[in-house]
Amino acid sequence: MVRHALIRPARTGRAALAFVASAALTAALGPLAPSAAAVGAPQETVVPATPRDTYTSASLYSTSTYGGHDGAGAEGVFHRLEGHSGLVWTRYADGRSVPVTQPEGVLGTWATGSDVLAYRYEGGRVDLWNAADGTTHTGSPSA
Repeated sequence: MVRHALIRPARTGRAALAFVASAALTAALGPLAPSAAAVGAPQETVVPATPRDTYTSASLYSTSTYGGHDGAGAEGVFHRLEGHSGLVWTRYADGRSVPVTQPEGVLGTWATGSDVLAYRYEGGRVDLWNAADGTTHTGSPSA
């Protein structure tokens, strides 16, 4: 029995040492282990939209190139632009866009294949508005 009494404390000491080492590892590595909440459903990621500083949609005004009557001129282009109601004219040199205001009483608007729009009124009067310099010239067809 004496022999058994000497062996037992040695086994108990090893078990105690293993328990202490296991507890120390669990305490040290515990924060690194995945929690129950992290293992569950995936989390939602919200990505805020970035404001655009460029236009995404534009269409050329009067795309008919028959006879050169489209909306492209030497200094700019007439077109419809996302975010604007009606026509705009954009200068090639600096990209500045100017809204086109349609005068009262206009029966029709035509592109001229230049930086000029033609406005036709009742009675045959025609105004030619130059978007590059902002001038308007009035005429009427001769009989």
